[in-house]
Amino acid sequence: MSLPAFPTADAAVRLDGPVGELEVAVEYPDGEVPTRPVVAIVCHPLPTEGGSMHNKVVTMAARSLRELGLATVRFNFRGVGASAGEFDQGQGELDDLRAVAGWVRRQRPDVSLWLGGFSFGAYIALSGAAELQPAALIAIAPPAGRWDFARIAPPTMPWLVVQGEDDEIVDPQAVYDYVYFHCIAAPRTLYTGVYRLPAGHVLRWRPGQDAQLARYWRPDFAEDQAPADSAALVEELRARLTQAVERASHGAGTVGAYLSGGLDSSSVVATAAALRAMEIGADVLIKATQVDGVYDSDPKRNPAAKKFDRVSHIETLNRRLEVMDSTAISLCMDNKLPILVLNLWDPNALRQALLGEPVGTLVTSE
Repeated sequence: MSLPAFPTADAAVRLDGPVGELEVAVEYPDGEVPTRPVVAIVCHPLPTEGGSMHNKVVTMAARSLRELGLATVRFNFRGVGASAGEFDQGQGELDDLRAVAGWVRRQRPDVSLWLGGFSFGAYIALSGAAELQPAALIAIAPPAGRWDFARIAPPTMPWLVVQGEDDEIVDPQAVYDYVYFHCIAAPRTLYTGVYRLPAGHVLRWRPGQDAQLARYWRPDFAEDQAPADSAALVEELRARLTQAVERASHGAGTVGAYLSGGLDSSSVVATAAALRAMEIGADVLIKATQVDGVYDSDPKRNPAAKKFDRVSHIETLNRRLEVMDSTAISLCMDNKLPILVLNLWDPNALRQALLGEPVGTLVTSE
């Protein structure tokens, strides 16, 4: 069977896969959403546990990507729905992904390819990332501890992990350990962090929350004419961040920074971020949180809470201000590493930081 053309509108497609036909669904953004030159493939959870391309999390993730202007491709692994074959313990399913990604690239050489997946689908997307080299990677509840993640090379493209803290199927701590200790220790192009949700395995997000998160994760979405190429975006971020930190510190020379999303009070997570920042010689650790800086009390409970534009490490410890774990703060203080605290949900906050504009709270040794 010859490969079909890539549809120009929403359509169901049958591809000639490694062991027979693969059932594929191609969908485009609504007419009012500006389209972007990106096609995202989203992989579904474990077939032997009822996973398919119609899974709620998979369809929700695909819809969120379309809200950002991306075309999406969902498909059924072998033996699921109308796809031929039978379950093959991950190896055959990886072959299925190769076939779908190859079709997208042959038919749409003008676009960037993103890979994503939920649960087992995240494992397959991660397994194929080194070979397929997508421009970006999204892993939702990757089943670390249930499948052999040790053999997977750490991703070298911008990537995002979304994990429910109350996941009853995937051990959240196994996911955090995999990301922070296996992946962060490797040379990286850009690490974007773990987004932690108070949710179980079947994630339920507020309408629009996904799009807001993605705009934070990929700042190029804040500008219509931003570079679509991932490598160009990374270089732009590095250049702007260097300039921003130089202006903030009134210094000169090479400046590095470590961006860490989703940090909370966990000593393992916060300390890992601080250690990694020092290991790479960063000049600032950027912490994304749910508020727009450091306050003298919880601003959600106290409307009169005072926000600090600048505060010292020692004052955050003495006053027990909730910046991050005290061990991590002490490490930053001992190594004179500033911490910039800003709002995860403000799509402009990170861009302001990169441009050297006042934003959030700067925690310093001075």
